Amino acid sequence: MRQYAEALAAIPQYRGSAGGDEHAPEGLERMRRAPLAAMALLILVVAGLGFASSVGSAQLTTKEAFSGRVFDLPVDLVPLPDGRYLLAQQSGEVLLVSEDGSGKVILDLGDRLATGHEELGMLAVAPEPAFDRTQAYFVHYTADDPLRNVVSRFTLDSDEESVVLEVPQPFENHNGGAMRFGPDGMLYVSIGDGGDAWDPLGHGQNPGTLLSTIVRIDVTSEPGAYVVPADNPFADPATAQVDARPEVWAYGVRNIWRFEFDEVTGDLWGGDVGQNDAEEVNLLAAGGNYGWSAFEGPSCRIDSCEGIDATPPIAWYSHRDGCAVVGGFVYHGDDLPLDGEYLYADLCFGTIWSLPEDGEPREVLTVTAPIVGFARGHHGEVFVIRQGEPIVELVAE
Repeated sequence: MRQYAEALAAIPQYRGSAGGDEHAPEGLERMRRAPLAAMALLILVVAGLGFASSVGSAQLTTKEAFSGRVFDLPVDLVPLPDGRYLLAQQSGEVLLVSEDGSGKVILDLGDRLATGHEELGMLAVAPEPAFDRTQAYFVHYTADDPLRNVVSRFTLDSDEESVVLEVPQPFENHNGGAMRFGPDGMLYVSIGDGGDAWDPLGHGQNPGTLLSTIVRIDVTSEPGAYVVPADNPFADPATAQVDARPEVWAYGVRNIWRFEFDEVTGDLWGGDVGQNDAEEVNLLAAGGNYGWSAFEGPSCRIDSCEGIDATPPIAWYSHRDGCAVVGGFVYHGDDLPLDGEYLYADLCFGTIWSLPEDGEPREVLTVTAPIVGFARGHHGEVFVIRQGEPIVELVAE
């Protein structure tokens, strides 16, 4: 992976800059483009502990999880039915990890990854719904020659790869990354707009490409391949938009790094990383158009957005409050005063917010950055995934 120390020179300019990309130093522009661009930068320069914060009548803080083990570039963590976890690392490994932090590498795709840019590498891991029986899981990563996103299936006892989906990428950044099975058993994958800046190839408002979309596919009916679900919003040519790909479930997203399903309602929540002005929280739905690149946040950024039926974000924040949104999930439980609230964070500032239903966002806690994701624990825990620091659990004092 790229050495990140070269980005240190951009830090003073970043802290003092509030302008757009045309005025931003190179390091800031990289950090605004996508979630992974600032990870190691913050690892090198930010130190300290989580800061306690009051939410309602409770005081929230953090404690180290997985016995304080510092993993190498973790990006995703998912629970398995047997009490263990799958942990994906940006450098290409998937680990099988126990609650005490012990574990082993079960897959290493380091020799297959596209590297050289902070947004390349392993992106996500997801066990298939019948994992108890099949021991199968899926990974989402970037590959080279040609540059592309890859979704593949593996099993715990084998490194034999079954490639399910490949999406060509014109640039190295904006690869999306999120991947989860929905409550319907379908696989949902976020693919970024293809990169560079400002969507120069116009993918955002073009559902005829898989770039800038949420893809929904059936990967269990025919192992090693995928089937387009008949109820996908553009699957029926008689009712679909012209030139829409049938795999597309939603479009007009810039670069959703993380999304998660609400375990109670089945709703899909995602954090869409912004360009210059807005980091978005979106409630995603079948057939939805989320506006990029005609819109950024709630604002039209072209001459006219008349006739574009775009769904605005549920919440958003500017770059005065952060650099890149990291989507979390809706918490359900009694251990934290956050029941029914959506959690999300900023990668660079380490701020964690909660979004109550029909309410305003509130700051929950600030922890040592960089935050790269959230994960659910087997016992209802809320884990915060960081690079260069232990994974921590949110707890009430």
